[in-house]
Amino acid sequence: MKPESAAILRHIIDTIIIIILAASIVIAAWMLANAYCETAIAWIAQVENVYMIVTIISVSAILGWSAPKKVKASYGSLKLFPRHWGLVLRVALACLLTLSLAYLAGLLNVETRQLAVSVIGIIVFLGSVLLVAMSLAKIHLWLCEKSKHLKNTLDADDVPIHALEENLFPEHEVTARRILARLELGKDQRVRGPNVALIGPYGAGKTSLCNLVKDIYRKERLQRRDNPTLFCRFEAWKFLTPDAAVRGLLDQIVNEVQQVVDCSGLGSIPEEYLDALRSHPNAWLGMLGMLLRKRRSPAEIVGSVQDVLLRLGKRVVVFIDDFDRLESKSKDTQQAIAAALNELQNLTTVQYVLCVGPLHEGPGADLLKLTRFQELMPELGGQEVVERIRNLRDEAVRGKEAMYYPWDFLKEGNDDPLLYYPHREGLDRTLVSKLVNLIVTPRQLKAVEREMSEKWNGGLKGEISWYDMLLMSTLKVGEPRIFEWIMREQEVFLDEGINITDPNEEEKQEAKTEVEKKLRELIEIETKPRLKLVQQVLLVLFPNFMKGLGGIAQWMTRGEPMQWEQSIALQPNYGISYFRRYMSGCVPSTEVPDQPILQYIRNITVNSFEEREFEQRYLDSSHKLTNDLNRFVQFSGLLSGELASKVCDCMLDWMCDRQHWTVPGQEKEYVSWVMIDVKNIVENSGQFELPLARRQISYRRQRTMNLAEWAKERLKSIVSRDAIVAIQFFDYVGEGLIGESGTKGLLGTLLKRDFLDRQEAFWESARGKRHYLGWILGALQYNDDYEIIREQVTESVLKIAETDKSGEFAGSVIISLVNYKYSASRPDLVEEYEFSVKKEENQQTFNMDMLLPVLKQWEDRRFSDQVVSKAFKHLMAAYAEETKGQGN
Repeated sequence: MKPESAAILRHIIDTIIIIILAASIVIAAWMLANAYCETAIAWIAQVENVYMIVTIISVSAILGWSAPKKVKASYGSLKLFPRHWGLVLRVALACLLTLSLAYLAGLLNVETRQLAVSVIGIIVFLGSVLLVAMSLAKIHLWLCEKSKHLKNTLDADDVPIHALEENLFPEHEVTARRILARLELGKDQRVRGPNVALIGPYGAGKTSLCNLVKDIYRKERLQRRDNPTLFCRFEAWKFLTPDAAVRGLLDQIVNEVQQVVDCSGLGSIPEEYLDALRSHPNAWLGMLGMLLRKRRSPAEIVGSVQDVLLRLGKRVVVFIDDFDRLESKSKDTQQAIAAALNELQNLTTVQYVLCVGPLHEGPGADLLKLTRFQELMPELGGQEVVERIRNLRDEAVRGKEAMYYPWDFLKEGNDDPLLYYPHREGLDRTLVSKLVNLIVTPRQLKAVEREMSEKWNGGLKGEISWYDMLLMSTLKVGEPRIFEWIMREQEVFLDEGINITDPNEEEKQEAKTEVEKKLRELIEIETKPRLKLVQQVLLVLFPNFMKGLGGIAQWMTRGEPMQWEQSIALQPNYGISYFRRYMSGCVPSTEVPDQPILQYIRNITVNSFEEREFEQRYLDSSHKLTNDLNRFVQFSGLLSGELASKVCDCMLDWMCDRQHWTVPGQEKEYVSWVMIDVKNIVENSGQFELPLARRQISYRRQRTMNLAEWAKERLKSIVSRDAIVAIQFFDYVGEGLIGESGTKGLLGTLLKRDFLDRQEAFWESARGKRHYLGWILGALQYNDDYEIIREQVTESVLKIAETDKSGEFAGSVIISLVNYKYSASRPDLVEEYEFSVKKEENQQTFNMDMLLPVLKQWEDRRFSDQVVSKAFKHLMAAYAEETKGQGN
């Protein structure tokens, strides 16, 4: 007998049985309630409408809010009863037939009007409850869906698409249509369609593709109002035990069928199936079970589903997700599901799409034999990946008029780093090739997009290189265990000591072997190309780390990133590393952000440099000198040589005003601090321009010549204003730009000329720290003809010392005649000072015949500076013979 004929025959038999049972129940119930019928009718008539409405709403609220899906399904079943001869309709017909026969036989002695009122009252009450409950159920379902949508929005990278309009990959639609066509093979001949296996790695979009199959089918059938196929999804990984998994599989099928038909027998199928699979350990219990309930085989039980589907003229397609993920959880569960699917093979109305990853030996691999077609998930195209990433980049850097991203400027003659060339995809040295080889699934692409958006908009916009952040996020998604290693051992990857230690070849090879071994243990895909790809990514992100390993990294790595690049491996002179910025997702409140400084640099580059504005921004407070100025120096490589010169002119002019030396609260280090900043600005200037220049060698030579001329002019202008600043400028800046011999000669000549022009004013620069006079005297000796002015210098110094009532200048004279050492950690401990006297050097500096008698006169003098007092004792002891016999 054909399955359709068998289903119709069983349907007729079930209807007859239900009619007999219904007739018996109705007659018995009516005879028992006959005596109380009049009382019941009278009570109903006395109930007020308000109470009736309150009762309806209360009952409806309980039903609609506690079981929204069941209430909605009940309403749907009522609409389908006339079409499908549901259970309730059959019982109602049986009851009416029984009541009619009872009335004709004279068994009913209640008036027809009273019976009609009772029946109508019950129908109205139940109908009202159902309608109101359905409305509340819809509201509840809408709220649940809204909550689910919000959660899906928060976890957007893990949420599959549900509609064709959401699909961004054309290959997925082509595959979905091909799967749908194969599922419908044989439908017109009313034979079982084939099962399909969808094979792809985790995150490849298998669930999304199944949703596309369903959505395409729904839209195509909607036009013809023909929808004979039901779709349901079974997520295998949720179940840990075999019984739970099998019950879950059958529950999904039964629940989907019950959405369109009311059939009480379907609800018990999962439990009956499990009972049939189990065997009673006790024979007496088994015999008792046979007496109490009809025993059916598993095939007969699942056949009940087919009976219902044949009556409806429908079929079910089951999407089985994550079947391969059970391999790591429970082999028994996987085997139980495979056995259940094998039973479903016998049903002509049930098909399934098996979604799996690369399967190993076992039930998962055997299950593929039950599928007639195997479809591979389409690979994520490199063009699609790069296009999405490029859109993400363009969205991030939109509004350049408000922000400044130096790493985003296209280098002259170079392409956009995100331009895609298919023939270069295999090269592992380009940024694009690294991206397309690390991002291989839609899930990974979504995760990278979310990671980038969260960090960029969450506090790192313009505060870190977008390209470095992209590569780091891609490594985090594509190789999570490698990222975890970097996060756990940051000091290994950020350590800059490798440039100092300069390991030998044997040490490099040992370190390289150790790193490669670690990488092989951690990479997701254990292949040589994958290992090489990860190494290339680490080479870009952490050049110092990879440089220490030798090999290809030795000649490809520039050593360390430029200070203006905001590279993730950059450890600036001030503040935390940019990698720690990436990890925290924002700029710490204790650190100076980059963007205000970068925007200021762009402003002075485009417009003009204003000294007063620069002073207010970076020089007029201790906090600015020790924080903001340091960060400005970091980005000074963005300045042109001409602009850097203007900035340094402003800083030097500021230093020549001694009242500014007290601003930082540490006058001793002030000049050297600021001069180091001047040096760094000069050395860094033009770094950003240099890659833009096509003739780099001539550009560098021209830049050096220009800076040398600038240094000479600045030295000339500084000497007449403050000799100490001029000497510091020579030590930190001029010597490197002009050359040591050239700078010494120029500095000595300038100081000599200034001394001869204004002797008394000249020594004002020596006031302050006790060693300033020694600096000036040493610089004066850069003149080859210093001996000519030596007596004049000695006479001038003594004159100033005699007129200085504070004794400060006299103390400076004494310190200039001795050499001393002290504890660097505690310069305030006078007892730690050690002095020595070099008489020959002193004779070259002063005319000692003129100076010694004055020193002898100072023996009775008390110096407030204890270091000077101790130095004077050592000095007089050294010159005891020369001063013997000289009177006071």
